[in-house]
Amino acid sequence: MLKVKKYIVLSGVMLVLFFISAYIIVNYLKKENVSKNRVTLACYRGGSAALIYIAKQAGLFEKNGIEVIIKNYPAGKYAADSLVADNADIAVASDSTFVANSFKYRDLKVLAVISEGITRKIIARKDHGIKEPTDLKGKRAALVKGSADEYYLRHFLPLYDLKFSDIKIVNLKPDQIISDFIAGKIDAGIIRGLNSCQKENEIINKGVVWDPQCHKPFYFLLIAKTKWIHDHPRSASDFIKALLQAEKIIAKDSNRLPIFFKKNLNYQDDCIKKALERSSYYVYLPQALLFEFENQAFWRIENQLTKEKKVPNYLNFIYPYALDAANPQRVNLIR
Repeated sequence: MLKVKKYIVLSGVMLVLFFISAYIIVNYLKKENVSKNRVTLACYRGGSAALIYIAKQAGLFEKNGIEVIIKNYPAGKYAADSLVADNADIAVASDSTFVANSFKYRDLKVLAVISEGITRKIIARKDHGIKEPTDLKGKRAALVKGSADEYYLRHFLPLYDLKFSDIKIVNLKPDQIISDFIAGKIDAGIIRGLNSCQKENEIINKGVVWDPQCHKPFYFLLIAKTKWIHDHPRSASDFIKALLQAEKIIAKDSNRLPIFFKKNLNYQDDCIKKALERSSYYVYLPQALLFEFENQAFWRIENQLTKEKKVPNYLNFIYPYALDAANPQRVNLIR
């Protein structure tokens, strides 16, 4: 009888230990799974990244099994810097920022285009003697160095027989460009929609405005590193699935984008209308993207903005399989 009691007690202890062990293992695996599916995103907080914020607000990332931590930056250039410094898993940045980085960081991959837009403006103060673009010579012009700002200004100036070296460049963050322009600390600057629209009346009253993009939209890209993609291919495709679902939301609900611009970016109604007219939101990989990369790379080599002498094969910089898994019809590349 004593032996039976000992056996029962021992069995009970073993059973308790089994359940405790099972509980610990299950919770460990849950934590491991959460960690495995957690994505840190370096994101430009502006209209070009609207699909990302709408996906986040609608819980679409979670529905697709990933937890997305968003780090906000005032420009795509800073988001790309965060990615190459290994402080993020994915970044969003313009095509020109990507190409500038592609010469130095050969492990970058483009997952998809998430929007296109015409958002840049050159502003110059009339009371500083600037009426025409030719008057920019010798003036202080502010921009975010290494970003699309610099790319567009370098393209704009030769149209008026000016060189980049003819301008005194001041490297400032987007918000500071606006405040310094209004305060008269700089003569000119390149601004983007998010920063300029709120103070448009002040800017127009004080200056002249030109379009450095010449009505040509830029591509806004989703970028990651090769190693992260190799280790997290499912997370990459699930991230894109969430953006495709966000795209459907804004297609069905015409108020969704205006509400986002108003509540999240503090746009006024007239600014929202202009922003939507200048932007489009479509997740895809077009063949034209390769041509744009090659043209920009050739231009950088020709203007000695890189030590490289050869245009990279940009097909090697594109990872189409994440989008392929989410919606193969959106991959329009000749491979």
